Order: sequence, then structure tokens, then C-alpha cells
Amino acid sequence: MGEPIMQKQQTQIFSDLEDLFGERVESPGDPDALAVVSPESVEEVRRLAGFAGERELPLVAVGAGTGEARRREGGAVLVDFRRMRAMSLPEHEGPDGEPPLWVEVEPGATWAELVEELRHRQRGLAVYPTSAPQATVGGWVSDDGLGIGSFEYGRLRENVLAASLVADDGRLLHVSDRERLDRALDSGGEALIVRVRVRTRRVGFDRVFAAAFNSGRDLVRAAGAFIANREVPLWHLAFVSPTLAAARGHRSRYILFGVYPALGGVEVWHDLRHRTLTAHGGEEMDPPEANQVWGERFFPVVPGHPVPQASRSFLSLPELERLVDAAGPKDAFQGVFSGSGEVLVLTLGPDSERSSH
Repeated sequence: MGEPIMQKQQTQIFSDLEDLFGERVESPGDPDALAVVSPESVEEVRRLAGFAGERELPLVAVGAGTGEARRREGGAVLVDFRRMRAMSLPEHEGPDGEPPLWVEVEPGATWAELVEELRHRQRGLAVYPTSAPQATVGGWVSDDGLGIGSFEYGRLRENVLAASLVADDGRLLHVSDRERLDRALDSGGEALIVRVRVRTRRVGFDRVFAAAFNSGRDLVRAAGAFIANREVPLWHLAFVSPTLAAARGHRSRYILFGVYPALGGVEVWHDLRHRTLTAHGGEEMDPPEANQVWGERFFPVVPGHPVPQASRSFLSLPELERLVDAAGPKDAFQGVFSGSGEVLVLTLGPDSERSSH
């Protein structure tokens, strides 16, 4: 008798949600979930939270599937934020006469959309994920991690300046204090992110370099030399394994590449870079090939294609050295460095690089 009653309750909940949100309620593909709801505004998220709270139903935000899988309790209502993608820039000027370096954005926007919108305004994100073509803002803020720009700016969470969240009782919370912000974003999904303010940077003067190495160990030690030198002006530093380099049309070697602002001290940096790369067996690529490497910087995630299977590891430089020493000729992985020496390594499953194109 229990199963028919449970089914009746599920049917009623789905019907009640349809009364509130109409055609923006869908049947879930997840057998443990009750429904998928796509709100269009903060007020609708608050209404959904109140509905779920009254019935003691868990709410779980769903992203693009590029990050870590969310824990889903049985009987959850999934929240799809794809209709909430609004962005806004500061309209006032700061003390230097320029707009403050931040942008506010809703959770359903992809990082690639945000990068493109900012580009038209001579701005860029301080940090964004290598899965930017598909990863949503809300998803990666929840996951945290290193990404493009982490050499200068560190982890994403360090660059989230404020957030608006809806609590499980429908209250709207605005948080900007660093300690409270970290605690709120670490809540494990107890509150739904509906808007974040993230740090931006001025762009327009960036330059790219890339160098090839026959030895992964030499690449790691060259990266370590850059990290140890506080005068290095890098914004971004990353690498790809020989398998990924070959799949992208380069010779089958390790490639280290980075981005730096060409605003001052370029000749000193050029000499330092040349000495460091040469001392560790690196062969600097010419500018067209370096720009090609930069254009291929994204983890192989393509809109409209399945997300490749990959494992995510945070390593120290010695751990990365051991990884490249043990790597086989067909192992496909890439990574990004932070200025603190932490490395995020993404290792692809079999055939992921080929199937992602």
C-alpha cells in the first residue's frame, strides 16, 4: 500500500509545482528526483524554496555537468538556472575615475558568455575555469578550484566578492564579509546561489608565450622557477601533456604556456623567461604557435557535446613531478598552476579528447 501512496504524493507535488511554474517544470531524468524546475527570477527561487521548505523537500542546483557531482538526496527537486543569466557591471566610477573591477552575474550564465560580454568593455575575469564554454557560474562557484588566471589571482573563491543566496526557508541573504561568504559558499547546497559579484581585470595588453619540453620533469621545474620568482609578471600559467599536444596538431611534447600583461618591464621579463626556459631544456615557440596553444586553452568541453569523463586532482609541484615521471605515452592530462605552487590537474578518460571534437 505504501508505494501507491508515495507515487500519489509525487504526482501531487509535480502538479503543485506546475501550478506555480507552468511549463518550466519538467520530469527529471534522475529516478531519485521529483522534478526539475527552471526559475526565471530571484523571487521565483524564493517561492520555490518556500514551497520545498513547507514540504521538507531538498532543493539541489544542477549545472552543466563539468564539475564535481552534487550529492542528491532522494525526493529532491532539481533547480535548473539556465533561464537566470543576467549580468551587470558597475555604473559608478571608483577613486581612479574608472569603474570598479567587478561584475555581477546570475548562476545560469556560462563563464564563456561572461568572458565575451566583458571583452567588449575592455575587461576580463580575474579567474575563470578551463571548462568555460559549458561551465555555469553557479556550478563553478559551488565547486571552487583553480582556473585560467590562477597564477596571479589564486582560487576562484578568493575572487568572489559578494553573493546573494536563497536559504531553504525562502529568505534572501546578501553576503560580502569574507568569513561569512566562505561559510555560505561551503554550505553544501543548503542555500541556492542566485547572484555573485566576481573580480574582473583590465585587458587589452596581454601577451602569450609557449615552450615545448621533451621531459615532463623539466617542465615542472621550469614552472617551479617561475613560481619561486616574485618578479614574474604572469597572469596565467598552464601545461598540456604530449598526448593532448599531438591531438591539437602540435608535436608530441609537453607544452608550458602562459599569459602576461605587456605594460612595463617587458624586456626584463623576456630575458628572465628565456634564461629560465633554456636552463630547463625548454624550446620557446614562435608567436603564432603560442597564440594557437592559447586558443586551445580550454579543457576539451564543447557546447552540444557530451562532457568528457575526467578526474580532478590538486597537487603540489613534487607530486606533479612524480605524476609526469609515471605517465604513460597515451596518458592525456593538462593542468594550471597557481602562484602559490598548487596545481590543478585534469586527467581525461579513454577517448575523451577525440570524442570531444
